[in-house]
Amino acid sequence: MGSPSPNEPLALGPNGEEQFSLLGGALELGSGFELLFILSDNRFVLNEVRRRLKTGVWPAKVEELAYSKPSELEHVTRDLLKAGKKRNPRKIIAVAAEGRSDALQAGWRKALALLNEQRNRIVADVPHAILVFGPAWLGTMASDVSPDLWSVRSHVFLLLAPPLAAGGEQTSGTFKRWPKRRESPEYYEKLANPLDDDSKKLRTTSEVFERAPMYHELESPEYYEKLAEALEDSPRQGEQLSRVSLLIQAADSHQLRGDLDQAMDCLLKSENICDALQDKLTHAVVMGKRANILWQQGEVDKALLLHMEELAAYEALGNEKGRAATLVDIARIRENKGEVDEALQLYQEVLIVAERLGDERFRAVVLGYIARLQGSKGKKDEALRLHEASLGIFEALGDKREQAITLEDIARLQASKGEVDEALQLHERSLAIIEELGEKRERAIALGDIARLRTSKGEVERALQLHEESLGIFKMLGDKRSWAVVLGDIARLRADKGEVDEALQMHKERLDIFEALGDKRMRAVTLGDIARLRASKGEMDEALQLHKKNLSIFEALGDKREQAITLGNIAWLRALRGEIDAALQLFQDKLTIIEALGDKLSLAVTMEDIAQLRVSKGEVDEALQLHKKSLSIFEALGNWAERAHALWSIAKIQLSQRKWKEAFDNLTESYSVLLKLGRLDGICYVGLDLGALLCSEGQAKEGLPILQRSREGFLKLGQTEMARQTEELIKQFSGSSP
Repeated sequence: MGSPSPNEPLALGPNGEEQFSLLGGALELGSGFELLFILSDNRFVLNEVRRRLKTGVWPAKVEELAYSKPSELEHVTRDLLKAGKKRNPRKIIAVAAEGRSDALQAGWRKALALLNEQRNRIVADVPHAILVFGPAWLGTMASDVSPDLWSVRSHVFLLLAPPLAAGGEQTSGTFKRWPKRRESPEYYEKLANPLDDDSKKLRTTSEVFERAPMYHELESPEYYEKLAEALEDSPRQGEQLSRVSLLIQAADSHQLRGDLDQAMDCLLKSENICDALQDKLTHAVVMGKRANILWQQGEVDKALLLHMEELAAYEALGNEKGRAATLVDIARIRENKGEVDEALQLYQEVLIVAERLGDERFRAVVLGYIARLQGSKGKKDEALRLHEASLGIFEALGDKREQAITLEDIARLQASKGEVDEALQLHERSLAIIEELGEKRERAIALGDIARLRTSKGEVERALQLHEESLGIFKMLGDKRSWAVVLGDIARLRADKGEVDEALQMHKERLDIFEALGDKRMRAVTLGDIARLRASKGEMDEALQLHKKNLSIFEALGDKREQAITLGNIAWLRALRGEIDAALQLFQDKLTIIEALGDKLSLAVTMEDIAQLRVSKGEVDEALQLHKKSLSIFEALGNWAERAHALWSIAKIQLSQRKWKEAFDNLTESYSVLLKLGRLDGICYVGLDLGALLCSEGQAKEGLPILQRSREGFLKLGQTEMARQTEELIKQFSGSSP
């Protein structure tokens, strides 16, 4: 049969007509969205769309913006976004494009860039969903090019239907007209009916669309599962594809709330549908999500195997971007296992792919991963350079969400160098962006970061307020895992204030949460917190057993960093029991792991720990050599807080040797650095030694104010016993109460 003429109806057979039915159903629910893009590289399909719009087969309240070349999509989009242009907010805008697939992709990318540039206006002026009909890559590109906009307007109702048609031969007979309402496709018919969900009370289709959630505010899993259930018996391929999308969103919502087993069930269901539809691309996506859940559950080897299957699937499909994204997931697992060089090599490989694809956003994300890895190795300047490069790309793209996240990364890096005030300024700058975007989850994370910095400045009550606010947000979002993490922050502050029993109760509460979630790693981290509190109460044997249990868990998980931390905890317990040689051996084991990780900062800190034990054995010269070696590392890393601590440690040895001048010089330098950094804990302890030294040398006028500041600081930190001891010194040197 010959090709149909442009003005003739096109008979596409069951699959093609199904896609027109989906599109017609979307148009019939016109109040549910305001921007509708229809893209295809088949001109006969587009002619059929125009014919139905013009002849009234579909609802008439459509402004058709039709054109023949994909390049014109940019101009049409620009016209739509003209400032001050009046538009009926209920009018549907249908945009059709045709041409070669590569040209179509180029036009769509430019249109998305324009939409993203004015996303703030669109978010304010277009309260409903943005729908897209066309090839599956439309949605992927939308998420990449305009993530800020796409995350708030299409999370549920971006219908990743297959192309409207693949062409085909003309068949005899007239074209089937759009059915009456009672014959509407199941997806729209069931959406329009009341949902039996008393908690949501979504009764009409318009309500469903109007409540389209933002990325950080996913609806309950039951919401998506109910919508997916409405499509379960549909024979239509397009509706089964929509069902897959809804099940994936249900899994995301479960995972967000920490319900990992339920998330896995949803993903397995969606995977079975993909198999039946022979949708290999979505199947690969689902495999990646399953692997990430397995990793979170502590099944590291299973996660890696599944990622390797995912990698093979993308390679078979020739999907370079999917392959690169999978390599990132594999690199993150390798990094967590302590295979830092292998992880870095994978990241570098992905970076080359991103550059070859011209995907600047993906490139910026990968730069961030490399920066965090370099930061963990102690290469702070290199990490900062990479983060700033990533930030510049996100600023050029207008991606505010990623700008805020990158600013948070830079702030943490500055804080690790002891530059607390600079870090706070960056966090506040990030928080302003987050609040502008309405990103509740990111706001809760930022509040936690700010709280930890406030704690280091001695502003404990303010820090507690910020943590409580963060906790409230996570509870509202139903994010159990983050909720439990914040409980840990609050518990540690309570413990520092001497409220040990209350802190223990909080840690037990978070332990129950992590056990219910099946999160082995965080359960072990929590046991470590409980062990430290048990030790502070003198329950050494119980603490030691908990730490040993943790060590076996981290070994099974392949988490080298946590293994090293736990070895250090056990070492200190051994030291407190007088088992110095055993403690030194454990610290040496920790040192071996850290050297393999390439973490220079942790290496220097561990040297400081070993030096303290050397002092307790009377090996003062060896201890001094270790302190000086670690001091040079801190100076090279630009970590002024740890440098100040090392100077204080050296000064304490010099005090024991009665080398008053050397001790005074090191204490003075350490104290001035800590004052500049605003580190109240350091100011209190170093000030205690410096003030006492000055007073003992007959300089009470200079020493007493320093001691007074330490006493007030200890009270502010909730360390009442240290405040009492400092007060006794003040009385001794002044002869009266302070």
